[in-house]
Amino acid sequence: MYELMLQLPIFQGISRSQLTKILEKTSFRFDRFAKGEVIFELEQKTEHIIFIISGEVRLKTPTFGGKMMIQEDFYAPQTMPFQNFFGADTFYRSELVALHPTGIMMLDKTNFLSVLQQNMVLLVNVLNILSSNAQKQHKGLDFSSETDPLHRIASWMLAYTDRPAHNIVLNAKVSDWCNMLHLDQSEFWRCIANLEGRKCVEVEKDRIKLIDRYGLRAILN
Repeated sequence: MYELMLQLPIFQGISRSQLTKILEKTSFRFDRFAKGEVIFELEQKTEHIIFIISGEVRLKTPTFGGKMMIQEDFYAPQTMPFQNFFGADTFYRSELVALHPTGIMMLDKTNFLSVLQQNMVLLVNVLNILSSNAQKQHKGLDFSSETDPLHRIASWMLAYTDRPAHNIVLNAKVSDWCNMLHLDQSEFWRCIANLEGRKCVEVEKDRIKLIDRYGLRAILN
């Protein structure tokens, strides 16, 4: 458990003795989910920060007014997004499902704040995660300013998906892709063919699978 927790982004950089003190003083809740069980639902109240400590999960996030579905899979250990833990909007914007028997560890708001007060490294880690998410969302809003349509698509895919995820699948009609990216269909298919040629994506009807994030980043660089 120690080694596993120290791999979680929030706990990286702290010592085993510091982690021992946190575990002694903090009430963590543990739970298990069978394959196919929903861990949290879309629009469910966000009451815990969730850590995946065993198994594999799928995060399904609707965007663009529900016209697109972003699917991302994560292996343990992993911290699930918690940007809706505080603030005016405290409801999940995704659904999380167990792909295999999965173990989770949870902290409610009171215990989470107590942990942050106990350790400055944890506090800095959390601030870095929240800041990175905010910057990523800002870049996502700015993707339409890219004049090159290939850059526009690559920017969107990087901004709206997570680096630790695998099996990233984007489902949307071509007409909705074009409306969102401000492209006509010939431009869209030309760019997608380019990305397929670079082995960045695989395409099947309305389904685009992202297979090389580094390749997308190389396009922008």
